[in-house]
Amino acid sequence: MKELEKRLDSGTMRQWEYRWFVGRCVGELRQEKPVRRKVEILDLLQGLAAKSGWGRRLKPYKSWAPSTILDGEQTTATLLNLLADRDGDVRIAAADLLGPLRGYHRPLSLSMETIARLLGELTIENGRLQRANLHVLTSLSLRGEEIFIQQDGYGPPSGGELSTLAEREFLGRLHDVSDSQDPLPVFLGGLRETSAGVRAISVWALGMAARDDPEVQSKVLALADDDDESVRVAVIRFAARIPLDPRTERIIKKALTQRNRNCCRAALLAVEEHAGDGAAFRDAVAWILKDPVLDWWERSQSARMWASLGGEPLQTLPADRRDLTPDALHTLEKIGPGTKELLGKVGRLMHSDDPRVQESAAYAYAWLGGDKERATRALLAAVDISNINGRMRLWQLAAADRLWLPAIDEELESGDAYRQGLAPGVLAFAGEKAVAALPHLRALRNDPDPKVAEAASDAVKRIEWEIKHPKEAAKVREEVLSWEEW
Repeated sequence: MKELEKRLDSGTMRQWEYRWFVGRCVGELRQEKPVRRKVEILDLLQGLAAKSGWGRRLKPYKSWAPSTILDGEQTTATLLNLLADRDGDVRIAAADLLGPLRGYHRPLSLSMETIARLLGELTIENGRLQRANLHVLTSLSLRGEEIFIQQDGYGPPSGGELSTLAEREFLGRLHDVSDSQDPLPVFLGGLRETSAGVRAISVWALGMAARDDPEVQSKVLALADDDDESVRVAVIRFAARIPLDPRTERIIKKALTQRNRNCCRAALLAVEEHAGDGAAFRDAVAWILKDPVLDWWERSQSARMWASLGGEPLQTLPADRRDLTPDALHTLEKIGPGTKELLGKVGRLMHSDDPRVQESAAYAYAWLGGDKERATRALLAAVDISNINGRMRLWQLAAADRLWLPAIDEELESGDAYRQGLAPGVLAFAGEKAVAALPHLRALRNDPDPKVAEAASDAVKRIEWEIKHPKEAAKVREEVLSWEEW
């Protein structure tokens, strides 16, 4: 097992060994093992999940596990059971592994009993267990739902301690529900409580565990016009978890066109999660784009939605709010080739006196299909290459064939060890299109700076691998381009 663990970390295991390794780990987790061993196994699986993602994109020439290696029903069921483990560290480790497996936006279904137990135990005077439960509940929520469980520190739903006696009593009732009882009636009863906090928590819990029940849907959506903002936000997030129909569409649209920041934010996230049906919200998103009152987040998010819905890209660039320009430019990336008018406007922004605007405009210009040499030189001048996000975004552009590679090749002779170390990574993601740079990269494998030599060696291996495995390379390139944030 120890030898396999070492090979797991180095990316040298064979595919059947990965499957055997996961099966062995899951089998141990289903047995009565010491807490320390359970946490150790979960950490190993977490490392495997990370390597199958990061490792495959950064060094595909190694033998990493496929990204689906942990997607099996038995693995998921085992991890869900561990969310109710007696030890808080085991719960946290299981939740940390379940988060990436379910994807960033896909809701995960927990059992009603697990939700009731995790919430009910928040009333126990055990700070370690409370922190573990809060970690589990927040990490498995959709974006924007964390406010129903945790805000400024540990404690639902508004900080330090339970904010009202009614909420404490409600969670106490959940704690008193035995394993043989169904907690669903308790949550449905919570929808009728006078405490807004109880209603919001109930809506959130029903969305996590009972959203497919038509009766539950009807009772939750009936609270869409609740007097309390937190309840309305909870209902909007519930609407994001179920299929779009006339009821949910009406609720989301209403929230989009009302000047309430939290409701608007929840509705914009719901539009994103209903991406396939997003056209239904086109007019409402256009209204937000023109609204001078809403804050930068709502304007920026609506610009993203507008671009994804095929709206006129020029409308996303605010003439009245210079502080919004970088975020608006970011929304123009990956929408396809830009018109001559759009490229002209974005190109002029590359000469802005604001460094953030310069950098954002250069990225957008490259993604919109602007002149490659102009875009590449602008990026090399504007991007903060000491920032990992800046480097990774250059890698994506290289994978998408949006850069002028001779300008990157020139960086290999810059005399600046840092920039010499950056260039091989960019050329590596360009793959077979960077064949002309191979002689230069091979020579740099003997560079006195070990970081430069290592980067050049990795680039040579990746480019040669792509040449030999074009079909597999195309799949990896799709993975690289599909991730907005690494």
